Amino acid sequence: MGSFALGYLLGMTFSDTSIPANGYTMDRSDRDMTSEEWAKICADDDKSKGLITSKKEWKAAYEKYLKESKDSKEESYWNAWDREFKRGTIQDLREHKYWLITLDRKPIYPQFTQDDIADMIESGELYLVTLNNVRATVALWADENREEAKDPKYLAMLEKVKKDMEAGDYRIVK
Repeated sequence: MGSFALGYLLGMTFSDTSIPANGYTMDRSDRDMTSEEWAKICADDDKSKGLITSKKEWKAAYEKYLKESKDSKEESYWNAWDREFKRGTIQDLREHKYWLITLDRKPIYPQFTQDDIADMIESGELYLVTLNNVRATVALWADENREEAKDPKYLAMLEKVKKDMEAGDYRIVK
């Protein structure tokens, strides 16, 4: 780069800072305007375009953004939690660590292996319920009209689960 070009660029760096990159030159009166004055000047044009023109509208829009952002983050957290909880439960079933569909600690469906139950959870035939007040996890049939869902032992277990759900904190993981 030639010395003239370098000198010119350096000179521009220290020149009037009121000239923004887009080329618009603000005069002194523009810089001293309040946001309300700018809003008055732009109101007609902005309203026809649906733009926000008042501090009250900005505040409401910002609060809405914060709430949606928080809700989105919370939803993302719980979706990840559900996914990981389901994955871990399926892994534990496949490693034959415990049974999920039990009444008085005895399997309700001895014809189903733990791998079968894991497969049914993966396919969505069963969903998981975490009962935090009794520190338990149970599997419930997604389709209440299913033949297995009419088993008297299952219905007795379901009544206990419903009472625990009414009494405390729980989460349904589908």
